[in-house]
Amino acid sequence: MLAEFNKHFSNAYKQTRTHLLNKVDPLIIFNGDYLTLFHRGKQTRTQLILPLYDDLKAISHIPFTIYLRLFNILFDNKQCISSNQTEEFQIYLNEIDNIRQSLDFPSSSADNILQTQEAIIDLSIDYLHSIIKSKQLNEIELKQFCQKASQLFTINFKRAARLSLDLLHSIVQNWYTKLFNETERQSVKILILGPKAARNGFIAKLYFYKLLHVEQEGERIVYVESVYDEQQALAIFGSWLLDAEAGDMFFNDRSQLHRDLMMDAANLYITKLFQQQKN
Repeated sequence: MLAEFNKHFSNAYKQTRTHLLNKVDPLIIFNGDYLTLFHRGKQTRTQLILPLYDDLKAISHIPFTIYLRLFNILFDNKQCISSNQTEEFQIYLNEIDNIRQSLDFPSSSADNILQTQEAIIDLSIDYLHSIIKSKQLNEIELKQFCQKASQLFTINFKRAARLSLDLLHSIVQNWYTKLFNETERQSVKILILGPKAARNGFIAKLYFYKLLHVEQEGERIVYVESVYDEQQALAIFGSWLLDAEAGDMFFNDRSQLHRDLMMDAANLYITKLFQQQKN
């Protein structure tokens, strides 16, 4: 009976959340490959695609792929590489050779993009040749390979960060300076959809921190982990906003409902439980 009765709360919450979301203006959503602006009743969606960025990432993943394919052998404390595994490495090596022959990067660029990609591939080819020939996994040699590779693909990471941020800035700065008035610049909210693993230091979040002069997620920037459906993310965003308003009204603390309401009582009781156990 009470569970059925509580649907009044659920329905009221959803309706209020929707109403609150409709009042958020401007709102920018960053969703990896897309940037969406909701502003004055209009929606603008812009694609964030950089072929060079994707190519740099693909080349950088070659040494990491080799490590991943060797990980189970290493984790199981084995040294011998089976015939099936050797065959798989040979196939992958052939594919890398084909990529090496068809590289299409500017060879005259100031930061030697082509040279770096060739170095990553050549390092990977040499290492694959050695393990295919020996059919043995040496952890020290694998570590040396990974360390050398990291020095090279760190160069790619720096390039990729610049490319991503330049594109993001060119779009956002145009909206921020040409479309928004001063009030909107002070009230614009950002919803970022991104992976859990990269939450700390996620480059889009760092950019929007600087744009809005804030130091953490909260009132104006919300990061939704591992959700890439925008409607689902908007529902989470709306809940965050509504919980802040309700937390202020009930507890004089806008962050109260972003925590488990039972947290304080639970901490006290857990301490009591373990004190009883000691006695």
